[in-house]
Amino acid sequence: LVPLFLLIGVGLWRVTPNHSGEDRKVRNKTNKTIAREVLSTVTEGQVLLAFGALSLWSFTFIGITTFLPTYLRSIKGIAPQTATTVYSLLFMMGLLAQAGAGNLSDNVGYRSVLVPLSAVSVIPLVLLPLTQGVVLLSGIVLLIGLRLGLMPVTNAYLIAAVPAENQGSSYGLVR
Repeated sequence: LVPLFLLIGVGLWRVTPNHSGEDRKVRNKTNKTIAREVLSTVTEGQVLLAFGALSLWSFTFIGITTFLPTYLRSIKGIAPQTATTVYSLLFMMGLLAQAGAGNLSDNVGYRSVLVPLSAVSVIPLVLLPLTQGVVLLSGIVLLIGLRLGLMPVTNAYLIAAVPAENQGSSYGLVR
């Protein structure tokens, strides 16, 4: 893999544009100044709120995607092939949710999408243990897939909340 990574590195070096005058100003800042600016940015209220929400979303979603197929088979008694099909509905809905939520947030704003979508995405998690039957569980899993619409909107919100002068470092640290 090392030769492949070297080849990719050389390719990136060749296609990445040269630094502009503005970039040179940033490079002339001391590491201490840059660190102070980045720390100030990532501890700002909007960024902390978005980071907290994104962390909670990630933790929950990883738990769901890790255990849902086993849960459907073991607890709900669904055949393995059916459980796999039901599980795939989550990602099919996620594809639609990401495109739809991203488009909607461009038109009505981040918060107008994040707040209701976050609230609605809790409902299927509450209903999942109370639901029986493949059809109803499929509907619940589709609703869980709506959660995937939160990720692109939250990322865009985070990027917009970070000042342009240290956006790369601050967003990278938060991510």
